Amino acid sequence: MRQTAIDALTRIGESAVPALVNLLDDPDAKLRSEAVIALARIGPEARGALPRLIALVENDPDEAVRKNAVRAIGQIGPAAAPAVPVLVEQLRAEVEIPAGNEHPAGSTPSRGRGRPGDRTEPTDQH
Repeated sequence: MRQTAIDALTRIGESAVPALVNLLDDPDAKLRSEAVIALARIGPEARGALPRLIALVENDPDEAVRKNAVRAIGQIGPAAAPAVPVLVEQLRAEVEIPAGNEHPAGSTPSRGRGRPGDRTEPTDQH
């Protein structure tokens, strides 16, 4: 039933944004995540949720909620421009290089052990 209600709110669109924003305060991370996904599906019409989505990216304890909030911000499109500094900061935090692992400019870090010419496939760590 819960998923049916979320789907209905998504189809309602912009008029449902305030109700979905209220769900972002729920203690259930799965419900918060579903509400964020619904806002993403609404897209640019969900621009009124932008301040709350930014707050989720910065503060939500659940990684899935934070990732879905980033996606929702992207789906809002150009109206989400105020979120750019927060998104850039999150990107910096994700790619922070631990001390001692820096590589000089122009050098390529080793991808693992192997012989020259060996081909390795990247792993998806999303």
